[in-house]
Amino acid sequence: MTTLQRIGMFKQLSNMELAKLLGKLERRTIPVGTVLFSEGDPGDQLYVIKSGKLELFIDAQKGGAAQSISVLGEGDTLGEMAMLTGEARSATAIAATDAELYVIDRETFDKLVEEQPSISAYFIRLLSNRLTSTNKQLLMNKEQNYQSVAGKLDSFPLPLTQALLWCAEFPRVHSRIAERRFGISLEYALGSISHADNFLQRVQAQPEWFALVPGVRRMLSEIATVRFGHEEKRRWISEMLDDYAANDNWEAAIELLGEVGRWSEALQIVESVLPQLEEADKKRLFPLLTTCPPEKIVVKDELLAGCILYGGAAWQPELGLALLDLAWSNQGARYTTEQWISTYELAAELYARLNKQQQAMEYLTLAEAKRTLTGIAGEDGSKDYDLAKLQFMQQQHRTRAYNATGLFHRSKLGGWIAAILVPISMILFHYLQPIGGLSRAGMDFIGIGIAAVILWIVNVIPDYIVGLGMVMAWVLGGLVGPEVALSGFASTTWLYMIFIMAFIAVITRSGILYRVSLNALKRFPRHYRGQLWGTVVGRRCRRDAAQFVDPLFLCQSLARCAARKNLVRIDGICG
Repeated sequence: MTTLQRIGMFKQLSNMELAKLLGKLERRTIPVGTVLFSEGDPGDQLYVIKSGKLELFIDAQKGGAAQSISVLGEGDTLGEMAMLTGEARSATAIAATDAELYVIDRETFDKLVEEQPSISAYFIRLLSNRLTSTNKQLLMNKEQNYQSVAGKLDSFPLPLTQALLWCAEFPRVHSRIAERRFGISLEYALGSISHADNFLQRVQAQPEWFALVPGVRRMLSEIATVRFGHEEKRRWISEMLDDYAANDNWEAAIELLGEVGRWSEALQIVESVLPQLEEADKKRLFPLLTTCPPEKIVVKDELLAGCILYGGAAWQPELGLALLDLAWSNQGARYTTEQWISTYELAAELYARLNKQQQAMEYLTLAEAKRTLTGIAGEDGSKDYDLAKLQFMQQQHRTRAYNATGLFHRSKLGGWIAAILVPISMILFHYLQPIGGLSRAGMDFIGIGIAAVILWIVNVIPDYIVGLGMVMAWVLGGLVGPEVALSGFASTTWLYMIFIMAFIAVITRSGILYRVSLNALKRFPRHYRGQLWGTVVGRRCRRDAAQFVDPLFLCQSLARCAARKNLVRIDGICG
């Protein structure tokens, strides 16, 4: 108990609380040199040093020389960062002497933090102290790096030093502009001046453009601020934008304006040059808008479509869907029908890229429904293509439905299995001695029923044909007479179904249901979700009605109804 009271983490606990805690703690003794945990291990335990010392290392598991970062002694804790953040161990702990530890597992730790405010306060102070210490160390390292970079920078010829500080304000610079301004060729400096490649690099695939090495650019920008001031740096940017405008270098201008956060000006340039751009130019333009605030993009249809087709959303469809959702939320109330159709088709394209064909079909259906309601014809080939794609996919669905019900579109293996098992079942039960008090007719009834079940399982013959065949087998096998086997087809239920299906067929064939669906769609809200639900409801009603008048479905339903009606009667006869 006295030992626990000397540990900072537990100083505020009462004797009774310490007694409860002591029963939950695991004691562990480790000899010198023992690796308690390694960098990258899961952090599922917290350790409190009762006696001895442990040393922390980094990079101990990466093949290089391990670097000692701290030595912890009696009363210190280790492993708490991994417990608090849930991340892996950030260092390796090795016993510097024989040591005795208290081990706290995840469950005990969570209860302590929840029930004991003093322990929560202890960790807050601990993390604050470590953060302060880390900040001091970072400032010291930054100052050392600053002095090192400044010393190397001043060792260069003055024109190159000034050019490098100037370059720090731009994502990239053209060698012509730098040479005209400072009288030095960046290409010459990169190839001839020692250590210049530590600061300067050539832009890939653009040999006349240069940029600073990412690791030093920010530091050079800070040095430029100290030596020249913010006002001078703003003048540099203004002069560079004037040069870009004079030379019609819209790509570099948009990139620079986006980096400094002047997106309104950048988008003005985009709108002015967009009508003249070819396909390849658009693929260079819209990736520059990846960091543009989405609310600025969705207000313009051409920007929204360009970012989805050519920008970041082109290879990350989720970004495009997020843009569309924002556009529908913010701009949907002002959308024209053409704009709704355009955004629906964009959404279908994005879902197709994600291989979500059902969602893509839903959006294509929405677009087509909008076009049908307003009588809008396709204005270009792209809309005709989308409509053709919709019709093609619908034809595929019809083909699959036919294959699902056709007699000769089943697995050959299933056919062979059925051909073997069906006669075996019927013959076996015909010649077996009756069991369980069944009659011979009852045994034959079971054999025919199992044969039907086999055919239903392998799905070689449509189930309604199997049902009718089962009825015929009952009659031909002498189990029941035709008047009993076919009595289900004379029931009032069967006649009622015939009447209902005929009535639905009249409604469907007359086109009334289609017109009702379109009229109902007008009553749904004009935003995306409202139109989607309207289309889904309309298509569902039409599909259900069409299914009822489908000949195969009609035969299936009637056969099943009659078969179920007869099963009770036949079972009573054969039992």
